[in-house]
Amino acid sequence: MVWGLKKSSAPSPIVEPKKPEQSPDEIISEMLNAYQQHFYEQQKARLDPSAEEAKNLIKRAERLIQDSRIGYSICELVDHTKRWPSWSRRDDFQKYVGFPALDISATVSKTDGRDPHDKVTVHFIYSGRQYATTFVDEGIPSWDEDYNRYGRVEFFAGSDRMLGVEIIADTKRGFEYERWTFWTVFAFAPGQWMKDLVEIAAHIDAHRTSSRNQLFDDIAIEKAKNIRL
Repeated sequence: MVWGLKKSSAPSPIVEPKKPEQSPDEIISEMLNAYQQHFYEQQKARLDPSAEEAKNLIKRAERLIQDSRIGYSICELVDHTKRWPSWSRRDDFQKYVGFPALDISATVSKTDGRDPHDKVTVHFIYSGRQYATTFVDEGIPSWDEDYNRYGRVEFFAGSDRMLGVEIIADTKRGFEYERWTFWTVFAFAPGQWMKDLVEIAAHIDAHRTSSRNQLFDDIAIEKAKNIRL
């Protein structure tokens, strides 16, 4: 007879090493990475029709603004009126208006935000209708080699915003050669104001040509005073 404890035939259980517990930051990071990968894979396979429709609508508006000379006209109005707040204090201000406008007012204020810019606001009446523009010169970007100046313009008929555009000016040739041109649109509602705006731009063009010719005539007259033939 054998005395003592009998050996068990069953194998000893394998004790797996405990996994180190994750910190809350590690858990959140892992969840975010998984969500980001899931979101990325979904977006790759998805075409957002609303975004495509929005892009097409913007292109249509841009084409209409270009073809109807609205883009050119709003830039002419901005170039012509941006100095009105300082000129309006002159006794001979009316000769600088350049188109048959009534009840004119022009002010400068600051935009909101961390990087405020001057905001020129002009009110006037043309053909019996009340209009207003706001213009913000946002300057030249400082974060890359972009030599363009950027701005935002809004055009109002009464209290309703009818047009909102972003405009651009090439600064490479110097400040005296800068001319604003239409870039893109962020608000547009067709109406009677379109005809009025194009007419205003035509008045401004004619006024500029007349003023330039008058300047050349004055120079010629002044020179001729000292010539004896």
